[in-house]
Amino acid sequence: PWNRVLVHRNSNTDLPEGIAYNSDGEETVNPQDASSLFPSGSHKGYGLASMVEVLCGIYSGMNFGRNIPSMYGTPIKEVRKLGQFYMVMRVDGAIPEDQFIETMQLFTDDVRNEPSKSNERIMLPGDKEILESRARHKNGVPLDDLTVELFKDLAIKYNVDLEFL
Repeated sequence: PWNRVLVHRNSNTDLPEGIAYNSDGEETVNPQDASSLFPSGSHKGYGLASMVEVLCGIYSGMNFGRNIPSMYGTPIKEVRKLGQFYMVMRVDGAIPEDQFIETMQLFTDDVRNEPSKSNERIMLPGDKEILESRARHKNGVPLDDLTVELFKDLAIKYNVDLEFL
């Protein structure tokens, strides 16, 4: 996600390879030069991303694609016209609920147990966030240098004792 590019900018550390392009469309590891992220999932990933744009933007009459004002460059009080799309389904619409839940568990187990050439764990959406949450509960939340300085400035401004563990 783009916020990780910003963390690398704030820490003045290189990005891993395969993350970002510069404004000329060339790969870059320099977070200062990054202007867009690599796509995920080739043409199928683009198809899924397009559906998100259609359902959240076009279908709802909101902004989409490059028409969406920058999250980090737009004043907070400016309306960005961001759409959302929710779909609710009954899990027992075609099969019994317990069968749906059991089959979903089989599906997720199958995906997570797929062999990987790199021996990396196969993950489903949300898995990385769950693992990161567990790590942060155990080890704390990592902060880049700029964020630490901003917290220190706020602590001084509001006369708050600040302690980093």
